[in-house]
Amino acid sequence: MKTGGEKLSKRFLIWVAAVFALGLRIPAACEEDRYARADAVALAVRCEPGASVASLARTLTGGLTSDEERAREIFRWIAENVSYSAARPASSGGAEAVLRSRTAACEGYASLFAAICRAAGLEAEVISGYSKGYHYRAGGALSLKPDHAWNAVKIGGVWKLVDCTWGAGYMDDSGRFHRLFNGHYFLTPPEEFIFDHFPEDPKWQLVARPVSREEYQQLVMVRPPFFRYGLQPVSHRQVGVRLRGPGSVIIRASPDVALMARLYSGDTEVAGAPVFVRRSSNAEVLINPPAAGAYRLRIFAKSCDSSGPYEWAAEYSIKAEAAGEPDAYPRAYEAYYRRSVCLDSPLQGRLPAGQPVSFRLRVPEASQVALVSGDDLTFLEEKKNWREATVVPKRGPLQLAAAFPGSDRFEVLLSYDVQ
Repeated sequence: MKTGGEKLSKRFLIWVAAVFALGLRIPAACEEDRYARADAVALAVRCEPGASVASLARTLTGGLTSDEERAREIFRWIAENVSYSAARPASSGGAEAVLRSRTAACEGYASLFAAICRAAGLEAEVISGYSKGYHYRAGGALSLKPDHAWNAVKIGGVWKLVDCTWGAGYMDDSGRFHRLFNGHYFLTPPEEFIFDHFPEDPKWQLVARPVSREEYQQLVMVRPPFFRYGLQPVSHRQVGVRLRGPGSVIIRASPDVALMARLYSGDTEVAGAPVFVRRSSNAEVLINPPAAGAYRLRIFAKSCDSSGPYEWAAEYSIKAEAAGEPDAYPRAYEAYYRRSVCLDSPLQGRLPAGQPVSFRLRVPEASQVALVSGDDLTFLEEKKNWREATVVPKRGPLQLAAAFPGSDRFEVLLSYDVQ
């Protein structure tokens, strides 16, 4: 007989699965094009000192007829012109005070957005609740009291969710505000918003089945890039992962998305190669904890054709009840992630010298794949979309490299330590 708690947990997991089965959002670039006109106007408006909320509303939205564009213009202007400061709570003067000082905490951002919206003829509400912000760690305890504020705005008769504070930027570890526009938090789908915002009043979740505070805390910790790159959790839909030795977390990702992972103990990255991303139809993040204890697993993503940095997409709380295997994984290089390489074997990073070792991997679109051990170069044979070879490596570093059409240079994919 199942207990009520077990039934609740099962319903909760079914709900989370349904959320990620909804499909991908409109790509970020398309969304920005959609709001290009509103954003351009918002960025051009210079509100003079002493201007009122009402006059700013007229200047911002006077030439727009769409409620969505008007809300976007207000959101964009606030994100560009108000800086975060925890020392200036909104209760000290409300929206007009925020407009004068151009600084605010989250309540001030929310109050100003609601005030400008109302002055522009839009219905808007300020919502208070709990959040998993920039400094929140996966599996951590929630604040005892509400720690954040955001908005709901009615567009076409339907309430939509907005967070101007997180749309404006973030605070670094030293408490310094960095302005970095984030359009994810404008009209965010409720099924995505609930992963990092939990309102005091459950009606403002705006989801078909409101989640409890306990369920909210158990949700896998994801950031906007997780949705933007169309990632989906497969093996673990809750934030906690318990291991007895080596284990893994499986993420669904399209082949054109590069994934990498890092393991942390506290805020310090664990040295060596305790994690490894193994691509196949899904991305399997292999975890080899060096000792029993608590860890955090962070997953990063970017487009395979991007030369920019990886973006923090998700974080899991890892409880290791025992140490993993003594040998870590091979060292993976940028080309390994960007080329969506699928490594079948070997997975251990330390290999025995003078003994045969079989290699098997898939390297999409590669023209040649080779093993480099000292002065020896061994090309892998192609067999049914796999590249295979058996070598007897010498002591020292052993590298796997690949060449691709249009280039005569080899890119290093992986390196092993032969002892």
